[in-house]
Amino acid sequence: MLAQGSIGTLEPYQYQTKTPLILVHCAHKLESTLRSIAAFAEAQYSSRTIQIGHLPMSDEPLKTLEVKLDELLRQCSRLQQENTELKQREEDWQRERVRLVEKNELARSRVEAMISRLKSLEAE
Repeated sequence: MLAQGSIGTLEPYQYQTKTPLILVHCAHKLESTLRSIAAFAEAQYSSRTIQIGHLPMSDEPLKTLEVKLDELLRQCSRLQQENTELKQREEDWQRERVRLVEKNELARSRVEAMISRLKSLEAE
C-alpha cells in the first residue's frame, strides 16, 4: 500500500491502486506520529547529554505517544482488513454482474429467435 524509503518519504499509491483515502490519511497520521516520536527522542537525548546530573524527564509524554501510536496501528490494521473484505465483495459483485449480463444476452437471443420464427410462420 505504501512505499517507504524513510520516514519522510511515505507516498500513497492511491492512484495506482484503489487504496481508500482513509488508509492514506491513516498512513499520514502514522508518519506524523513517528516524526513526533523521533523529535521527542532526539530532544530527550540532547537534553540528557547537555544536562548531565538532572533527573530524567517523566515517561508520561512517551507513554501517551505510545498509546496513540498503538491505537493508530490498530485502526490501520482494521482499515486494511476492511479494505480487503470490500475488495473481495467488489470482485464477487463483478463476477455476478458478468454472469447476469451473459444470462441476459442468452435470453435476448432466444427471444429474438422466437420472434424470427413467429414472423416466418406469419409469412407462410
